[in-house]
Amino acid sequence: MRNFNLNNILRNSMQSVLIKKILFVLLLLLLSCPLWQYAIPVFHISPLSGAYVKKEMQPLTAVNWLTADFQKSTEEYVILNNPLGPFFVSVKNQLEYSLFDKLNISRGVLGKHNYMYEQVFIDTYYGRDFIGKEALLEYVGKMKFIQDTLRALNKEFIYIQCPGKASFYPEFSPDSLKGPITQKTNYNELIKLLDEFKINYIDFAPVFLKAKDNSPYPLFTQTGIHWSVYSNVGVMDSINNFIETTMNLDLPEVYAESYELDYARDPDGDLEYITNLFYKISDIQYAYPKLKIESPKNKDLPIVCMVSDSYMGNLYHKMNFFDSFNKKSQFWFYNGSVYSYLFKDRMHPYQIDQDKTIADSDIIIVSCTEPNVSYRSWDFIDETYDYYKYGLKIKDSKKKHDFLIAAQKLKATFNENQIKKAIKEARKLGISDDSAVTIYSFWEYQFRNLK
Repeated sequence: MRNFNLNNILRNSMQSVLIKKILFVLLLLLLSCPLWQYAIPVFHISPLSGAYVKKEMQPLTAVNWLTADFQKSTEEYVILNNPLGPFFVSVKNQLEYSLFDKLNISRGVLGKHNYMYEQVFIDTYYGRDFIGKEALLEYVGKMKFIQDTLRALNKEFIYIQCPGKASFYPEFSPDSLKGPITQKTNYNELIKLLDEFKINYIDFAPVFLKAKDNSPYPLFTQTGIHWSVYSNVGVMDSINNFIETTMNLDLPEVYAESYELDYARDPDGDLEYITNLFYKISDIQYAYPKLKIESPKNKDLPIVCMVSDSYMGNLYHKMNFFDSFNKKSQFWFYNGSVYSYLFKDRMHPYQIDQDKTIADSDIIIVSCTEPNVSYRSWDFIDETYDYYKYGLKIKDSKKKHDFLIAAQKLKATFNENQIKKAIKEARKLGISDDSAVTIYSFWEYQFRNLK
């Protein structure tokens, strides 16, 4: 009997050890998943959406080895470049959204019925970013001077006000961010001053509100921050008609041949994309136009310089809006990146002659959505006013001068990998290595100091 019990004990003990060994091996395999996924990608892991800073591996030197900076930077690089990292981020984000209605996106908030906002739009709607009438008075006063100067040169200035999602859908804003309605908002004061100074402008906010209940398809989407792709066709047509009437020109007609219904496409679900969830939030279908722009042959195509945020940016990048204008036209994105059909890639303002662009343009358009009114066109109006009023070149403004000095200081800190990356990216532009690193420093400094 004792032998029998002893045999059972030994057998159970051996089985227990075997199970522990198997569990240990499985644990090792699990912990080593990132290594073999990196060496032999077994699973398809989609990269994360949205903007985030990628860490770079520092080159090994005697100095950073002795200071342990190399070890620290390598550890951060390995952690942040884990090939399974996006999967685990999505797991975390999905659990927090499903259990707690939490969105892990910068400035993004979830409103009622899964309507998503950037908080700045809600704050703007309630006047929390009001910069005061005096600042707006100075801003519009400079606009007036620019407009009068351009008209004397047989040119035109147009200001375009884009609506904000919170003012279009205030009913879906989260209760925790609501506040008292006030007339002291940047938008309200600006529109009054534009009328008072007789500025040439288009205000799409009341147009959108009037069409809100009668539009066959949504003008704003549930999980996007911009006006919908569907609404862009009407916006482009309205702007072109305004230019034709104001300047007696004949521009190509913009229209939709037909529409296709589909779930949110880029950019209609831009906030939802960067949540990095496994499952879609929105189940609403939207209308996507088959866009048609009339041939520019025998048309009067003006040279346009347009300064705007991403609302008009989507018209440029997604809707081919500049097919209506001369190919020499330029789009200045946030007054910090320059695009044109004549450029191979985006250009930094320091790579072009901004003063010549303004002098050559037939129309200058400044546009923004409601939260960006407070930035006063990102200094473009101030710089253009100084250009026409005092003959001060844009590149010589104090802000641009300070930017140049700061970017050059940053350039001096670049490591070998950053220098190689800058040269590689700029080879297609046909510029010198030193110029490539200089331009890289402009973009890098600008990225690190985004508002």
